[in-house]
Amino acid sequence: MEIGRNQVFNLWDTNGRRHDVINAIEIYLRILQELNVQYPNENWEAYPNSTLQYRFYKAAIEASPDVFQSHNGFDNFEQYISDNYDAFAAKVLQLSNQLRNELDTNIEQRARHYTSNLVRLGFADKDRNISSTGKDLLNGSIQRDKLEELLPITDTNLILFRQLLKLRIYTRPDVGDSRFFYSPCLMALYLLLNNDSVDVNYFRHQIQGISPYWQEQINLIDNNNVDLVNLITADTIIPPLFMYNAKISNADFATHIRNRKSTTTIPIYYAFYSALYDYVQSPTEGSYIVLRKILLGKDKTKIEKAFGYGSEVLKCGSNARPYAHERFIEENTGNALLTNEINTELYKRYSVSKYLDTAREYSDTTIRMLGATGLFQFSKPLVELSHKELFNVILSHYELEQAICGVVTQQEYEQQETDFYKEISLVDILKFDAQAVNRILDDLHISYGATTDIRSALVEENRQKLELHIQEKYPQDKIVELLRMVSNRQNDQSIKQYVNEDATVPTIYEFIIAIAWYYISGRKISVYDSLNLTLNGDLEPVIHAGGGAGDIVVKYTDKIVMLEATLMNTAAQKRGEWEPVLRHAINLTAESYPQRVFTLFVADTLDYNTINIWRAVAAVTLESSATGEKTEHVIIMPFTNEHLCRFIENSISDDRIIAAIDKSYDEIKANFDDTWHDKILATL
Repeated sequence: MEIGRNQVFNLWDTNGRRHDVINAIEIYLRILQELNVQYPNENWEAYPNSTLQYRFYKAAIEASPDVFQSHNGFDNFEQYISDNYDAFAAKVLQLSNQLRNELDTNIEQRARHYTSNLVRLGFADKDRNISSTGKDLLNGSIQRDKLEELLPITDTNLILFRQLLKLRIYTRPDVGDSRFFYSPCLMALYLLLNNDSVDVNYFRHQIQGISPYWQEQINLIDNNNVDLVNLITADTIIPPLFMYNAKISNADFATHIRNRKSTTTIPIYYAFYSALYDYVQSPTEGSYIVLRKILLGKDKTKIEKAFGYGSEVLKCGSNARPYAHERFIEENTGNALLTNEINTELYKRYSVSKYLDTAREYSDTTIRMLGATGLFQFSKPLVELSHKELFNVILSHYELEQAICGVVTQQEYEQQETDFYKEISLVDILKFDAQAVNRILDDLHISYGATTDIRSALVEENRQKLELHIQEKYPQDKIVELLRMVSNRQNDQSIKQYVNEDATVPTIYEFIIAIAWYYISGRKISVYDSLNLTLNGDLEPVIHAGGGAGDIVVKYTDKIVMLEATLMNTAAQKRGEWEPVLRHAINLTAESYPQRVFTLFVADTLDYNTINIWRAVAAVTLESSATGEKTEHVIIMPFTNEHLCRFIENSISDDRIIAAIDKSYDEIKANFDDTWHDKILATL
């Protein structure tokens, strides 16, 4: 990724920003995939050259109605072309200037913004063709190298980790044939390998704030710290107007001191500057009271954000206990704002504050992406690295300090940018040869113990961490509360805030159902092993892992219980759940034979036909779509959320539930003639 001087890198465009980043990536990739199949001869261009950008935006808001709730411009455009849709699609419709602007600004431009995020992360190229890494993410599976096989994370986690490891932030080309670069992910690993934990706000600023333009000034390694304030200050170009001591006019001030999002704060900034300047020129009791009133007034936070890096600009006490003038002078001795350098100092502080505020805002997506690798834990207020011992050994064979920042030729830059869109494993990203990999594996066995199965040990570590996390955050009564909250979709935002804003409520629902069964089982099952979800570093759900498997598969010694969870209402269940649930149940029953499989279909409400159709399938012979094998007695038992709540509250065990199902379904005799169809035809 290339950025300009004084820019902060950004992984997600602010236009269309959303919490569920990973879910959004998958949605946008699937839309592009479907558009490519439906319209293979159209390119990613604006109308009238192509309709793809319009079609993408329409599909995006339909796929995420809870995210894109307001789209009046699009609605107005849709209303107009509804009677002229064929002409529009054929690109022969003459649009008025107003409609052309609606299409360009409120539809196509947004489509370009949303999909630009896929380009930044390497999942699609600039022409919106899905890259090999994008296809990997959609398929949910990759080939792992010898080191990756040790990592107890899903393939989705790993794909994201690979992309972040490959991500480099580059300077724009200079006169020479070289560029400087910065690797945020390597910096994140460096910080966490050299510290037990790191303050989350410090971590955000360090990872997001470093610029490749500071190569000559950065001393990353000697003190394990980058002084962003000094680096930003050193890189700040002071406008000539601010290099003199004369008071700057309101109009001139407003041309240089601005707010990225609003013009309403500029008068607030100037009022503060004017009071400060007047005080510096005449530090009297009266001028101090005017300044103090502004510093402690209703706009205090805005002033601190603009000129104090988010903290107090000058110490003057509080509204309850304001400092007297003498105390103010004493507390602020040496503050450059109170000297004749006030104009220069104020502009420096404004530049640093603006840069740090931008870094804080843009860090939101970077933090979510790092967390979604399953390796970075962001349990506030500290950041930690999972499986630190493993990475300590692996990266001891890698010149990590030198790889965080560096310089490449233009040819190397072009090759690295090409590789960003390719499926490249950890070993190749870090440029380990076969001998290096063998040395790492030897060192890992020394570190973990010669007879230890390293992956199994790391998986067990995650199992125990998840179980502890469940006990602390999701006790029985909380799971019952969440199950009942799910029944009302007005509670979606509250549920997301409690569990994980990065995940959709259907994904969270699967997670809750798995924990509910954990309590019903008397805590004897492993939630970690049963989930078909991608978890983040804090072991919260991020996205369904895919791969065609059921939602939750619990393996007992003598049976298998699969739970299929849906938030669809009774009408939607018939369209969206009958086929996949039946397919999953048939396939698992066939592949697990002779072990018994019990599929539990869990929804908020059930209709009469669904209940009885699930019962009826147990009486017929069915065929696996995976292997073609015939199987009998496919058991699918429907339950509601309230049933699970009752089981938990009344301590009704999994053994008792399964025994009751088994006894009832055994009454359905598998006396099915699977040649009945042929026999009827033979009589005709």
